Amino acid sequence: MFFLPLRAEPLFPRYPGTVGYRAFGDPKGVTSWRLIPFYGTPLGEGLIAGIMMVFKVYALAVMVYAAFEPPPGHTAEEAVFGVLLAAVLAYWPIKWILRILFTSATVIELTPRDVRVLGLFGWRRYARHVPLRFELEPHRSLRRAQALQKKPRRHLRESYHVVLRYAQQAIVIANVHGEVRARALLDRLNGCFMVTAPGAESAAIGNPHQQYADQPVDDEI
Repeated sequence: MFFLPLRAEPLFPRYPGTVGYRAFGDPKGVTSWRLIPFYGTPLGEGLIAGIMMVFKVYALAVMVYAAFEPPPGHTAEEAVFGVLLAAVLAYWPIKWILRILFTSATVIELTPRDVRVLGLFGWRRYARHVPLRFELEPHRSLRRAQALQKKPRRHLRESYHVVLRYAQQAIVIANVHGEVRARALLDRLNGCFMVTAPGAESAAIGNPHQQYADQPVDDEI
């Protein structure tokens, strides 16, 4: 079958929370979507927190050294203020760069016939004639800590699994840090999943950037 690309965006690494996508359609109007969500993981957030803690300790050590050994022609107060100003100005750019470097991505294709997830050893295909749906679950490490009545680590408190429920199996699609971003990805996947159902027209998706929700919507009683 010949597929015509309808819309495209560059898929280079981005800041967590953004999504690259490709839309493909045939003359009958059936649309398939390839989504590449970029997201921060609990492991990445933990590493970033550790690196930034080292940065703070190093900046504090430099400030102490500058207070006792100021550069020639400068007072101790000027040296300490200069180090403090440099640390403050460098903090957020360094953290922003680290978030990009530790960003993860998952390639997902949704077609009228199946859902495909690109893994380490190639595509994993899940036929749509079997009941399947996307769900959000708390991270397993967070659930384990709660079950043992232990205080979870800070980077696990807002960590979630985006899972594909397929024939009573819970297949992890992504490990996402941040509830808003996790729910945004879930909404986008469910939106594309619905409009790629057999018989759905390509125009039903509208603007994929609108497949976003900050909070879940409670069902009306």
